Amino acid sequence: MLARFFPAVGPDLNSSRYEESSRKILLAAPSKSGRTSLLFQYSMSFAEENKHVLFISPAQPDKIPLLSEGKQAPTAKLLKFVTMVYPKNLQQLLQLLSSMHTAERNIPYAVVIDDLDNYYIDKSKIAQKNAIKATICSYLYDIVEYFSLKLKSKDTTNVCCHLAAAVNSTSLDVNNDKDSKIMHEWFYPTLLVTSTSVTKNVDNTPSRTFHVSTYESPASVLLTYQLHKKGTITLCSVRNCLNKSEIDWLR
Repeated sequence: MLARFFPAVGPDLNSSRYEESSRKILLAAPSKSGRTSLLFQYSMSFAEENKHVLFISPAQPDKIPLLSEGKQAPTAKLLKFVTMVYPKNLQQLLQLLSSMHTAERNIPYAVVIDDLDNYYIDKSKIAQKNAIKATICSYLYDIVEYFSLKLKSKDTTNVCCHLAAAVNSTSLDVNNDKDSKIMHEWFYPTLLVTSTSVTKNVDNTPSRTFHVSTYESPASVLLTYQLHKKGTITLCSVRNCLNKSEIDWLR
């Protein structure tokens, strides 16, 4: 699964034998960490396999997503596999997800939702936020399971629909047991992105370095990547020693 965000990790981590069950992954990253670009790369990894993707965002991106180093800009043919929709508020999001059961469309192999926290972040009461989170996650889970059943009905292999969502890491309250329980109930694993440093390249342009770990073990860095001013994402390092459970879900 991690290879869908960072192609340089290796194609073997996208082996079809690891697509037997539905994967629901949460990407928690700070502002200006390339969060949308990572989700876009995740979506393109399915498109490159001629698989359709439903990409949901509260607003249309104001700039072209960064590309992973070595990747070419996607062609128009490739982009046709990605359906992008922009529900502006919670009501529009829930209406969209509800309508998916009857809509005549290509069944997506992945549902991707960017800035998930935008649909509840303006609520002042914690209880209200948690209720909205649970509602959104319930709708997402339902539609992903529905798409999985549709895919299995037309495919001889045990294929399932995947789910990837992204939030600003500041919206996750690590001290709120209820908040953690909600997100862990609907998503596993949670990839936690933390900023480490800003460095200058030889051409004097800045690069920002980030660590990726799991929400359960924030001190255990899985990989490190950089965002470059020139508009690329570079994978810097991957931890050599992974335990079996990490290897299973990274695939």
